Amino acid sequence: MMSSKAPATETQVATMLFPSIETDQLASPAVAAVRAKLLDGLTTVPVFAEAIGRSERQVRIWLREGMPGMRVGKTPYIRIAEARAWIEGRSDAMERQMRRSPSRKAA
Repeated sequence: MMSSKAPATETQVATMLFPSIETDQLASPAVAAVRAKLLDGLTTVPVFAEAIGRSERQVRIWLREGMPGMRVGKTPYIRIAEARAWIEGRSDAMERQMRRSPSRKAA
């Protein structure tokens, strides 16, 4: 079944992917296309936090602790694929640590 909706413009796509960028900042569809290519694989803190069910504060803490990210101007972006591997590595390390710790039974 064919959808009657028109495809999203590059400006609309850029606005959906990068909500911190105001549409009036996008001078043209060409700028939106270049911006999307430059920021491919990156997302903002609020979008990442919502996607993984954590608070923005927690994500910012992780960035300070070394989660892969970068800044474009003052805006921090998370490198999605690398952040996933970083989080999984922390989870694996935490599980190993919990297995090594002696169980504490009530006396």
